[in-house]
Amino acid sequence: MTSLHRRRGHEVPVLPPDPPPAPQGARTDCAGCQFPCPAYGLLPVSTVLHLSASAAAPVQQIGSAIRSAQRRSWDVHLLLTPAAARWLETELPGLEELTGHPVRHRYDAPWRSEPLPLADVVLVAPLSAADACAWAAGITPDPALAVPAEASYRSRPVLAMPYWHSETDRQRSLRDALEHLRWRDGVKLLRGRKGYRPHPPGQEDPAAYPWESALAAAERELRFY
Repeated sequence: MTSLHRRRGHEVPVLPPDPPPAPQGARTDCAGCQFPCPAYGLLPVSTVLHLSASAAAPVQQIGSAIRSAQRRSWDVHLLLTPAAARWLETELPGLEELTGHPVRHRYDAPWRSEPLPLADVVLVAPLSAADACAWAAGITPDPALAVPAEASYRSRPVLAMPYWHSETDRQRSLRDALEHLRWRDGVKLLRGRKGYRPHPPGQEDPAAYPWESALAAAERELRFY
């Protein structure tokens, strides 16, 4: 805001100093709010994303999804269910190099593992039907399910985008599990127009899994958290 100084009976506008440059790594591309605001020299906002993935077909594209998240300035920490880790066994070293962090798929001794920072947002994608039911029942024997479960009780934003076919989607037990996750645990489910539509049986298309929609939803949660 321009202020006025009086000098010899005249009002002289005084412009504020130029804002300092945004700190390295600071996000200044957020439409509308531009945080951290470079005008006030705030420190970069932490944008830690815990990306947790089940053993479902779109996990094949997890590397591409991580790169997309990094382009959005997320610091990605990847968690895989044990089955997903077996599917991607040969890719684990490359995924660790890509993220700069260990890929967590089992519990190690505390003194052997890198501490997992608190997430700004937790995204579970893809989420399989079996893992959705286990999560809702409190059966979380590995980090890929335990971390999202704990985050919801810490009032962190937790989103989940499923991947299963339409016949599975009609199962009563699965519907009950999703209702529990949504209403009891506060998980935001990315389904239908907001995320993934269950595919017909036998017509899987993992390449069409809407990773970008999931990341955009995670980014919206970061704005309003």
